[in-house]
Amino acid sequence: RLYVMNAYGSNPRVLTESLDRSPQGLIWARDGSGIYFSAENEGTRNLYFATLRGEVRQVTKGPQVLSVTDIGAGGLAVGVMSTAQRPNDVVAFNVAQPQPQRLTAVNDDVLAGKKLGEVEEIWYRSSDGLRIQGWIVKPPDFDPSRKYPLLLEIHGGPHAMYGNVYFHEFQLLAAQGYVVLYTNPRGSQGYGQQFLSCTRGAWGEADMPDLMGAVDAVIERGYIDPSRLGVTGGSYGGFMTNWVIGHTDRFKAAVTQRCVSNLASFYGTSDIGFHFGEHEIGGTPWEQPELYRRLSPLTYAPQMKTPLLILHSEQDYRCPIEQAEQLFVWIKKLGCTVEFVRFPDESHGLSRSGKPKHRVERLQHILRWFAEYL
Repeated sequence: RLYVMNAYGSNPRVLTESLDRSPQGLIWARDGSGIYFSAENEGTRNLYFATLRGEVRQVTKGPQVLSVTDIGAGGLAVGVMSTAQRPNDVVAFNVAQPQPQRLTAVNDDVLAGKKLGEVEEIWYRSSDGLRIQGWIVKPPDFDPSRKYPLLLEIHGGPHAMYGNVYFHEFQLLAAQGYVVLYTNPRGSQGYGQQFLSCTRGAWGEADMPDLMGAVDAVIERGYIDPSRLGVTGGSYGGFMTNWVIGHTDRFKAAVTQRCVSNLASFYGTSDIGFHFGEHEIGGTPWEQPELYRRLSPLTYAPQMKTPLLILHSEQDYRCPIEQAEQLFVWIKKLGCTVEFVRFPDESHGLSRSGKPKHRVERLQHILRWFAEYL
């Protein structure tokens, strides 16, 4: 909710009661008539405006991820914008005529002469019937009469959101001949508070039906080889990768990145703070020991038969490396196929802000693992 209030917090009034989305990036209108903000909705991020009377309208529209950083005199807005086929560029527009125009083309030379995979938006039914949104990246020169291996990518958060934005990693995988599937299961941002909150106290249990429903929906299209399925994800996506292979053997290869495996030890070591576990899981490990055990992927290590590659940074303080160490030792002792790659001097943000050398190596390890087992 977006509120206005007096300088010391008295007389708060909500302005976005009619909008079941999360405002972010607040910018006062120059004339003081209201507040501009961004909101994520069904895979997009656009600019909205709320008057001081609580009237909300959407300013920009379209299948894009737009982050406005400033709105100057005369309503001139500037920010960055990406689409599924184009990385971020600086854009500008007038809020009275909100058609963003690119001011930069910083990746045009990199993309020149390269053929990108087509990105297709899909809506499908979860295995328990709920309608869920996702996307498919197809290999360049896609042939629907062929059978392709499928890679399921799972986002972090858990309350993040995939959407209409350029993903270098997904295009790289598609260029190697994989169909890449990414989706916004329950717990994702952009679909309202109820959808967002229903994974609390139900990590893995609430959202796995949505992920499996996505895989089933794409297999039904006829161009996927169901014997060549892979799964990967980072942070909460790593948690879910661990969870998935502990609950099904349908995936033939998995890559878990900066993962969570043991919720009890995560509670006392993550820099996100102890309050996160209490909010997300529902209580402390000593108040809810059975719940923490039941929702920890490590509990299901004896059922993990999928060849697993573990990628983790040694200076990851969000999901400390002990999470990966426990998982590796358990699976190794159980006699299953597992490999552990440690990245020195890197943080939780390796894939986005790590050293270029390590970012390239990370992608090479992912490609190597899936090439070997799919």
